[in-house]
Amino acid sequence: MSKITLQHLIDFYLRIDLRSLSLFRILVALLLIHDWCVRLPDLGAFYTASGVLPVDALPKAGGIYHFSLLDNCLTLASVQIVFAIGLLFYLLLLVGYQTRIAKFASFIFFASVLSRSLVLHASSHLVLVVMLMWSLFLPLGKRFSLDRYFAERRPVKNTDAQDASCGLPTSSLCAPSLAALAIVGQIAAIYLFTAIVKYGTPWQDFTALYYALQIDQMITPLGRWLSAAPLWSIKLATGSTLALEWISAFLIFFPLWQPLLRRVAIVSLVALHLGIWLTINVGDFSPIMISTYALLLMPQDWLWLSKFFPALGVLEQQEGIIETKKPFVQTLLMVLTNAAVVLIAAAILLDAYNINVAARLRQPKLEAPPLLKAISKGAFLKQDWHLFAPDVLRDDGWMVVDGITATGEHIDPLTGKEPTLAKPVDLQSRIPSILWRKYFYRLQKPVFIAYRPYLCRYLLEQSRLKYVDRPQDQIVALSLIYCREVTQAPGVEQPFAVVPVLLWQARLNDPDSLVYDRKTRRQSAKELQPEVVDDQVSSD
Repeated sequence: MSKITLQHLIDFYLRIDLRSLSLFRILVALLLIHDWCVRLPDLGAFYTASGVLPVDALPKAGGIYHFSLLDNCLTLASVQIVFAIGLLFYLLLLVGYQTRIAKFASFIFFASVLSRSLVLHASSHLVLVVMLMWSLFLPLGKRFSLDRYFAERRPVKNTDAQDASCGLPTSSLCAPSLAALAIVGQIAAIYLFTAIVKYGTPWQDFTALYYALQIDQMITPLGRWLSAAPLWSIKLATGSTLALEWISAFLIFFPLWQPLLRRVAIVSLVALHLGIWLTINVGDFSPIMISTYALLLMPQDWLWLSKFFPALGVLEQQEGIIETKKPFVQTLLMVLTNAAVVLIAAAILLDAYNINVAARLRQPKLEAPPLLKAISKGAFLKQDWHLFAPDVLRDDGWMVVDGITATGEHIDPLTGKEPTLAKPVDLQSRIPSILWRKYFYRLQKPVFIAYRPYLCRYLLEQSRLKYVDRPQDQIVALSLIYCREVTQAPGVEQPFAVVPVLLWQARLNDPDSLVYDRKTRRQSAKELQPEVVDDQVSSD
């Protein structure tokens, strides 16, 4: 066991290797670009006034603290312009050009996208936005970037080379910062809170994975094959998952026996997420979590890698002079940065306690001061880590639309075929993306009743545009039906019973059926409160 010194603790907790930060930047930028591509085909459906989520008719994420650059983008053209600008900053972040500006603009754009459409976000988006936020306070462009390339060729301006925090770095570690502690702590916190909220019966009797492997709208072919495995092996995998989540924070944060413990954490967690990725379609959650492990790489890891890739080694101090800031300016920036980190950390920790811990302890939620609420809600830094917890989803299902044309024929606009309540052979083929899956699943919950008529309005309008020259084929009336299938306990014979639920009916000549009016439908005001809707989003 090596001796622990103050400098060792500072380097371990408050500093991150610049190469690790730069690798993290590249991976996050790639994931942001992928997310952008996933959203691109459905900009009209999800982000315009004529889509399924009109901004002026539905609750807004964050309530009074809501912020989104997309709120005023009502037409497809305006949304496309904003998304094009967002992609530009994602690309700048990827190549590391004007990195400070690029990461700030990328965060604002991505948080705006999430805040614009409350019902679309997944746990993967929550991880990505909070990690992107913490990175605002860290140097992501010191290695593997155009910023560094140009800095190496920039003319010197003064003769003070004592401080390497600007210009070219002379050390592999960033300057000590609470942000380094916070961003690594966020990784540990995700696993810790994920373990804390897994107190439901399926996790206590280790059948959680059995239920997860029965969700047809999420399961992969490999997952379907594994669902037939002996129950004891499924329970063993469930218990192993829970144990790894509990010990991850220790492996990441214990200062002794490093970097061995972090290497164990990286290998174990990568194996866990590859297993999830191959068996259950949870969007980008697994790649996003794996990308964060770049921050856990220590100088010793890069030294080992440099044996095979010499360019990854630490650069010697450049000959010549390095441009620096005045000591007073540096000190002021450091104080302001660390103060901001402490304030944001307080907002995040309070939100994490209220969402993940209070229910398990059966304690009331703590009231957050307005400033902390503004930080967590306005920037969409929600700390909801109910990943298949406290109970795994048992209600699987699919959406059926019974559309009636002007000639009386029945057609499902989601499939282009005659509507049927029979379970599809390939349920995932009916769902274009994880965004639509989240939308359809949440739409069937009672608290989201206000969202239903706008899907009807959208489908009727799409039908009109598609058959503008053939009015007889246009849909003039439709019914939204959700076919709910509840997974039974292990040993119950399949297939499970399917219960069709009528969600909404609308007619083209009945304008009242294409909007939601709380008064005429006698729904309580509480039902559409953003906080209530937000709680329902957290529970699936």
